[in-house]
Amino acid sequence: MRFEEMQEIWRAQLSTGAQEVAIDELLDRVQRRSCYLRWSATAEEFGMVAICLFVGVQQAWEPLTRGTDPHQLVGSILMLGVALYVLWGRVRRRRVEAGMPPGVHGELLRSIYRIDYHIARSRTFLWWFLLPSALIVTLSFWRAEEAIPVWKWFAVLGSFPLALAVVQLGVRLGQLPVKRDLEELRNELARGTQPADGRESE
Repeated sequence: MRFEEMQEIWRAQLSTGAQEVAIDELLDRVQRRSCYLRWSATAEEFGMVAICLFVGVQQAWEPLTRGTDPHQLVGSILMLGVALYVLWGRVRRRRVEAGMPPGVHGELLRSIYRIDYHIARSRTFLWWFLLPSALIVTLSFWRAEEAIPVWKWFAVLGSFPLALAVVQLGVRLGQLPVKRDLEELRNELARGTQPADGRESE
């Protein structure tokens, strides 16, 4: 359900005094959004771990089985480190989410936290993924048996800034608007469940 539709339900039912029904309906919608964000974060985490493990094993294969290209062990260690970093972030995220309260307010907090988590990961994407990946590619090209054409250096290494730009664009166009909507809904919910003098409703 769109954010505007959730607001419509909330305002309409508050105007008729059906606050409990409004909260139940909002909880159902917010839980669906929260569930989507949870699965999205989980898919992203395990996807990154799978990529890093694959590249890490691939980088270590020849040095460990044939005794050649020892420089590839650097790439393997870097990728395995990135995989551990992503898994550590997942454990920390789930621990924070588990400490949030139940109900509409808690689900909104979880949804907002998941978006903040995704935004933070995207904004540091350069440091924890792109730079290690660029270093691996640079070492592989530099130690290649045959000289790598200049155009290939530019094409491959130039794809990293492009990937960063795409990630940042996704944050601006996708994650930040959703975060603003959820924060507005949270604030409106807080106003709607308090009496005019600002005291908590009994």
